[in-house]
Amino acid sequence: MPAIQQQESILIVGTITGNGNATVTVTKAGMTGSPLAISVPVVSPDSAATVAGKMVAAMNAVGNFSAVCLAYNVSATLYVMVLTAAANDSTMNVAYTNGSCTGLTPNAASQHAVLGDAGGITNGYCTLADFKALYSVTGADATRDAAIEDVIEDVSRAIDDATHRKFYGASPATARYFTAPTPERVYIDDCTSITAVAIDVDQSLGYNVTLTTSDYWTEPVNESFIEWLESKPFATWRLPCHQYAIRITAVWGYCLTGYHPGPIRRACLLQSNRIYERRKAAFGMTSGSDMAPQTVIKLDNDVIEMVQPYVKNWFG
Repeated sequence: MPAIQQQESILIVGTITGNGNATVTVTKAGMTGSPLAISVPVVSPDSAATVAGKMVAAMNAVGNFSAVCLAYNVSATLYVMVLTAAANDSTMNVAYTNGSCTGLTPNAASQHAVLGDAGGITNGYCTLADFKALYSVTGADATRDAAIEDVIEDVSRAIDDATHRKFYGASPATARYFTAPTPERVYIDDCTSITAVAIDVDQSLGYNVTLTTSDYWTEPVNESFIEWLESKPFATWRLPCHQYAIRITAVWGYCLTGYHPGPIRRACLLQSNRIYERRKAAFGMTSGSDMAPQTVIKLDNDVIEMVQPYVKNWFG
């Protein structure tokens, strides 16, 4: 995912009817003095667009603001853009009001015009550094590196689709609901740890009974991940079989983030390099074994063979 600089926008409304100062207030995590109130001298009969332009000049002249943000306007719409791409700051806000002037229609809430993103790879099965080291890609290039990161993330999700698994941990623990085919077993999504198992014994969806580890085993044994639960022979409670009768709170995923199986990592590296290199092919096309041009829209056959041992053959 390429890095994206967050932007806020707010439409200035009104015409100045009395000379004085308007006030524009910027709230931004990490900005010294936030919320930062900035005075903007205005005179009658400044239009909304003129006021927006004066706000831009005043804001950009304040050191605490200009250290982290840039203001600009398009006609009467005032924009504030962060200088450094980062995860979206939901608290960021731009507001304006009449200070000692008159004529503006105050607005206390800006719009999230562009959501921020720090860039990089989300839950990828290899890193940019892995890719560049293996394929001798030297130096830093923002455009190239972002393109490689996009490919790695896309290939990682393709591996998820091919194996019906997620090779990263979805922490913290959250609740999911399952239906048992028999009172002895329930298949679930992959997880690395279970916090709680509750059952709905009266079909009220109240989940009024919490099982203990004396009621069930986790399977398969001797593995770091859990795929199903089995009732113990002398359990106090059996698994109810009506729909969504079992609620399991767990950290979901085949393994913890950053600990992908070696073949999954190698498959991601191999397929990512092939997809990235195919950018050189005309119209993004390559030739298949029958020499007919085809568009690559899935994992290559040898990559599928690499991930085949990890395919999940049942679903929670």
